[in-house]
Amino acid sequence: IPPEADLEVIKVALNETARYGDYIYWNVTVVNHGPDAAVNVVVDDVIPEGLIDVSAVKGYIGSFDSVNYVWSGFDLVSGANATLIIRTKVNATNTTLVNRVNTSSDTYDPDMSNNDDSDSIVIPPEADLEIIKSVRNDGAHKGDFIYWTITVTNNGPDAAINVVVNDVIPKELINVTVDSISAGKFENNVWSGFNLTKDGQAVLVIRTTVNATNVTVVNKVNTSSDTYDPDMSNNNASNSTVIPPEADLEVIKVALNETA
Repeated sequence: IPPEADLEVIKVALNETARYGDYIYWNVTVVNHGPDAAVNVVVDDVIPEGLIDVSAVKGYIGSFDSVNYVWSGFDLVSGANATLIIRTKVNATNTTLVNRVNTSSDTYDPDMSNNDDSDSIVIPPEADLEIIKSVRNDGAHKGDFIYWTITVTNNGPDAAINVVVNDVIPKELINVTVDSISAGKFENNVWSGFNLTKDGQAVLVIRTTVNATNVTVVNKVNTSSDTYDPDMSNNNASNSTVIPPEADLEVIKVALNETA
């Protein structure tokens, strides 16, 4: 009567959440339920696409092949268990990464139903928004119109949902109106109500009236969306225009002689 060893493998993702570029740690545990020793235990880790830089954390028995993702070179007596922690780097967005694992040994296994396991982790979408603001009518005077062009671009890799642009209109500008808009709506100096696909772009042109003199008017703008933005350094922009001084001269001429 040959020996038997009922192996069970358990895989658990140690991270609750992760994003592109983050590391995920996976805990792989092999248990021998016996009744005999398991000889030459092998664990195959099926690393999915979207995970790179696979390596094993120190402190495990046997050896781990980081190219083929195989853990081997050890035995387990009845009732014993062994644990391996694998570190991987996320190389994807907007997906669910399912990491599967299976185990076997040279010893006959009477129950193969527990020789496979998996765990998964959701990688949320990301959208890198970039905003640019330009100005026309540079050098305008009090009472003149100034046109401001706001351009929002989604550098991806995923869609940006519910894009919002806040235009911080300075006090020197009045009578803010929309000259043209490619998407959404503009109300109370807030541009919203639209999404942007990867590489998508939206443009808003607003018209303002100068209500000051001898000042540099700085118009700031910022953008965000419901989608996580991995780079906030390009979510703010500004542009300025110089309003020159004015002096209303009046001249009066009077002849001081009544007769001559």
